Amino acid sequence: MISLTKLLTKLNKYNFITLLVAFLISVFLVIILTIYHFKKAFIETSSILSENIKYYFEDSIQEIRNNEEKFKNLHLKYVSLLKDSDSANLNSLIHQIKHEVENQLKTEVSVAIINRNLKISYTTLQKEIGLDLSQFEDAKITANYLINKNNDNIVNIEYPVYTPAANTFKIYTLSFIKEKNIFLQLGLDTSLMNHLLSLIKTIKPHNKDISLIYFADQTPLFPITGSMIKFKNKNIINNIFKNNYHILSSLSQYTYLSKIIDFQYLKDMSKPINASIVLVVKQSKSLIYKYILFSFIIMLLLFSFIYYFNLKHIQYYKTNFLLPFIKILKAMKINKFVEDKNLPDKPIKELNLLSKYYNNHLNELLTQKKHLEDALIEIKTLKKLVPICSSCKKIRGKDDKWYTIEEYLSNKFEMDFTHGICPDCIRELYPDHAEEILKSINKRNKK
Repeated sequence: MISLTKLLTKLNKYNFITLLVAFLISVFLVIILTIYHFKKAFIETSSILSENIKYYFEDSIQEIRNNEEKFKNLHLKYVSLLKDSDSANLNSLIHQIKHEVENQLKTEVSVAIINRNLKISYTTLQKEIGLDLSQFEDAKITANYLINKNNDNIVNIEYPVYTPAANTFKIYTLSFIKEKNIFLQLGLDTSLMNHLLSLIKTIKPHNKDISLIYFADQTPLFPITGSMIKFKNKNIINNIFKNNYHILSSLSQYTYLSKIIDFQYLKDMSKPINASIVLVVKQSKSLIYKYILFSFIIMLLLFSFIYYFNLKHIQYYKTNFLLPFIKILKAMKINKFVEDKNLPDKPIKELNLLSKYYNNHLNELLTQKKHLEDALIEIKTLKKLVPICSSCKKIRGKDDKWYTIEEYLSNKFEMDFTHGICPDCIRELYPDHAEEILKSINKRNKK
């Protein structure tokens, strides 16, 4: 058997545990759902960005193919011009070539003269003057390929190639002029870079680092946009080129890798150069951690408020109902009146009615007890001494009046009397017929 106070304390303890478990489950669900939606939104955004970039690449390639023959013919024209030109006039000649090609193709063009050692001697891009291209493996392979050819065939790169010095994507044509022992390179600007920057700027959400990485033979060479990424595991790169996309997850960030496009340099060589452009989207997890922390704080405050409100409610119930009720029960147990001090400060109807009915009932019982005690005392007194007349046998009452025995007992004890006659009086009153009357009475009583 458990007391009400202990029961309430136990319920309060269980209530706290229940609230705590509910709170921890809620926090766990918030974390799981947040991570799920966060990752889903991140992948969807990265996928949309990837598809848009692929679309721009394909659009630019189509634009290139529309001008491909025209661009090749212009290149061959200026190869012939350079064969017959004076080496002293090469610098002015490349600017003339630039101007003429731009007028015909309506886009920016760069022109460069590269010596046999792959060092840029003359160029319309001031940043590239003196640049040593031999540091790039694909440049060396391309140069050796052209030098060993027996004609002036052009190496036509029909895919956009990023040019760091110009910060743009270009379409290059390259040929080796044996008579001058130099290379002629024409670079046709595309609008792809502007499209990409505009797209990334438009779609880029907060806390995302977006990069385009240029790969040659599955080796990352340099970033086109954004920052370079270090691939610690070769399997990651293999997964990119096998599945077109790959998702990395670490304790601090998500990384989405998507292969945008593949193309080849020098397709007619025994070993063409495979080039790729890979989209890298890094998403810091700091946002999700902040959100979870914020949610945890909000839920903690809510839990504290609910627990405080509940505790206050239980305390109110305990103070204004339970403890007064226990005091009333204790008073009932020892047959005492319920005093006003045992009732709560804020009256509760049921407790007031209980105490009122109990006090009235107890008062009635005590009154009856008093009457019974008085009657018992009086009876005991009567047993001890009753004033009676020695002649007529009347009894004197408390009011000093004399009453017959019938009257006294009737008034005192509410008795009723039936009258008869005893054998002695029969013999005294009817001496001649006494025996006959008594026999008749005895015979009737036996029946």
